[in-house]
Amino acid sequence: MHKRIQGNGSITIPVILRRSLGITPRDTMEIIAQNDGSILLKPCAVECVFCGSTENVAVRKGVSICLACYQKINIRKEDRDGRNKTE
Repeated sequence: MHKRIQGNGSITIPVILRRSLGITPRDTMEIIAQNDGSILLKPCAVECVFCGSTENVAVRKGVSICLACYQKINIRKEDRDGRNKTE
């Protein structure tokens, strides 16, 4: 199979290949240059920057964070702001 590099430097992975490999839109791929001049594309899991989890991870403004860490941060913020304190 041959593909031409587009003007912006991208290459489209044919749909039949994506489907057979389970690659879906917006999947994150690792690009590795090999010593022999070939390029390896490898699916990679996005990890939470805080705990390393790959479950329920979203990327916002370039930062990967899992739902559990996001909830912990919001709870601490609420505690700090005094909105969640019981007196």
